[in-house]
Amino acid sequence: MDGRIREIAATCCRFYKGEAECPVYDDPVKELLWKFERHWIELGLSGQTDILQDYVGEYVKSDPSGASSGEDIPPISLKALIFHHFAKSSGKPADAVEPFRRLLARYYRNTPSSLS
Repeated sequence: MDGRIREIAATCCRFYKGEAECPVYDDPVKELLWKFERHWIELGLSGQTDILQDYVGEYVKSDPSGASSGEDIPPISLKALIFHHFAKSSGKPADAVEPFRRLLARYYRNTPSSLS
């Protein structure tokens, strides 16, 4: 299964590359995103996709234009998982949309994978 994790991580994740331990980053947000990416892969590989679908529904409802942006990284189910946790810390999903878009722009768009 380790090879499968690395394969998925290489194509879908910016920070998690299948490591057992989180690398030391100079930015605590990158460490948090590494943990979310690892959790996303673990949910998918263990067949717990129902919760991911719930997160996708929540994300699409909160930010329909962001959910349909057509961008591949992160995949929508990963984006939704990160949004779910981000929105929980923001109080309510509507308040999280704009800050979440900025987070995606900073850490996923315009960031080469080699920066991870």
